[in-house]
Amino acid sequence: MNYKAVRKFGWLLRKVCRNMYDQIHVDETGLTQIRDLLADRRGSVVLVPTHRSYVDFLLMSYVFFAYNIPVPYVAAGEDFLHMGTLTKLLRESGAYFIRRSFSDDPLYTAVFRAYTQYLVSRGHTIEFFIEGSRSRSGKQLHPKFGILSTVVDCYLSEKVKNLYIVPVTIDYEKPLEVLLHQSELLGEGKIRESITALFKAMPVVRKKFGSISVKFGVPLDVKQYVDATLARAGKQEVSAPTSAIVEDLGYAITDALIENATCAMSHVVATILLVYRQGISKPELVRQAGRLRLEILRRGGRVVGTQGRSPTDVVDRALELLHELVIMRRKDLVEPAVTSREQYPNMIGLGYYRNKLLHWFNREGVLACAYHALDAFNSHSGKASWVSSTLGEAGVDRQELLDGASFLHKMLTMEFVRKDDPVADSVHLAKALEHLESRKVFISTAAASSSVRVEAVDSVMLSLLGTLVWPFIDSYWVAVTSLFALRPHGEVTTEDLLKRLQWLAETMYHEKLISFYESCSRETLQNALALLEGWSVLASRRRAPTGKKSASKVSKPAVQLLSLTPEYAIDGELEQLAMRVSRFRKLPPGVHPATTSETEVLARLPALSRM
Repeated sequence: MNYKAVRKFGWLLRKVCRNMYDQIHVDETGLTQIRDLLADRRGSVVLVPTHRSYVDFLLMSYVFFAYNIPVPYVAAGEDFLHMGTLTKLLRESGAYFIRRSFSDDPLYTAVFRAYTQYLVSRGHTIEFFIEGSRSRSGKQLHPKFGILSTVVDCYLSEKVKNLYIVPVTIDYEKPLEVLLHQSELLGEGKIRESITALFKAMPVVRKKFGSISVKFGVPLDVKQYVDATLARAGKQEVSAPTSAIVEDLGYAITDALIENATCAMSHVVATILLVYRQGISKPELVRQAGRLRLEILRRGGRVVGTQGRSPTDVVDRALELLHELVIMRRKDLVEPAVTSREQYPNMIGLGYYRNKLLHWFNREGVLACAYHALDAFNSHSGKASWVSSTLGEAGVDRQELLDGASFLHKMLTMEFVRKDDPVADSVHLAKALEHLESRKVFISTAAASSSVRVEAVDSVMLSLLGTLVWPFIDSYWVAVTSLFALRPHGEVTTEDLLKRLQWLAETMYHEKLISFYESCSRETLQNALALLEGWSVLASRRRAPTGKKSASKVSKPAVQLLSLTPEYAIDGELEQLAMRVSRFRKLPPGVHPATTSETEVLARLPALSRM
């Protein structure tokens, strides 16, 4: 590391940050803990921030530089390798560039592990992103264990006496790349980082992006995690439970990142606007935003940027930050900026902000969706055929509600980050239902059949909760429905299938078969395919790339091929799964449950059979 370059880099970042951001709120108490750890030399320090923007690792270096703490070495993506002088400056300031994936290259893996462990063993602070890549959707991503395993192995092999892993949650009032992310989520190619792209992006530094919050979590003691895992395993050898140690630690880091998260009123206002897509009056928006803010606070969340400002002022500020995504047709009517098909992607942009709230409301959201599905008045026939409720009784059966919510929670496991634990999930869902009852969103009543029934009394809150989750359900239904066309064609590459899924989702939205344009998101559709593989609906195999490898080029990665498993290639099985998922959807006006069957979908979309 070249400290002259670090000072030059710090000066440059100071200029840029002061121009783009109103404030950077730094958790100075957490930073003091890191300073003390480094001073005491009790072990090496590893920083693990959230990853929402390219600004993340630049910001971390700037914060450490500004507080006179040694700047960390950063495991950065190789995207920045082709930026000339800037690449040189980044490298001299502590960045080292790595491929996105290198598990198929033993030599590269060995060199990476050796260099990373050398830095850690010498007492240098290092930084990496456990999510692997930027979250394009605004949600927390599941942890990737590769670099974490390398770091933990440094302790297990006794190269360091201890490790302290510090989760760092970075939250943006207005993320820099939202408009780029919404394009990428619709399948448009990622813009390659280069000097040319950098110069084209220079006008961005003259825009305002609100504030940033940097929160440092409690340092996680790796020695304690190793001891605890060994105690649970009942073994003395260290090598056997390494994967369990890394997995436990990975989810502990992720939990800490989520626990320390904040949101801004821009996230709150975007969420309200996606509930009222046809527009909402300004006074009602202020009222609804204030209520949602209080609901976040009741769940232990923090909403920044509201202190000392009136409710109207904080909403006005949020609308100013969201100006590319919203319009005001009249003085007091606010709505998403969607006046033509070309502006549909703005709903994905607003969805990015809304998804910031998911970790506070996801369990209540699946309960709301399950309630809507079970409730008799939401069925075209007046009573859904799969509901066992007694006619004439209000509300839904409590156990059926929990069972439906449990199915949704399992189906959306890729969307809601948590370690797989069915028992804990059941307990958390029951507690979420109790919370909704305590808030008078639901009330419980005794039924004639001696069972307990649940009835909704706050339809506004229930609709808001459902709107958080319904777009994901539509995506998963689209994924299952697309497989109707897969049976005659055998195998298909994952990339080709994803392109078909996005075409199908957009077509279904235009044909008014699905309600939410956000359901076209590539990330969610990709998660749906991963889930269907995990559920043994799809089988996958890897095919070696064709063609000879050039001596000067890196070998191409293997291609993943997907096909239906024999069980779901049988007539009826796939349609049954599609119908089960469809039961929990929010159907567009005029669309009846029968319209979502395989026969009806193929009739409405004949091109589906030729996909």
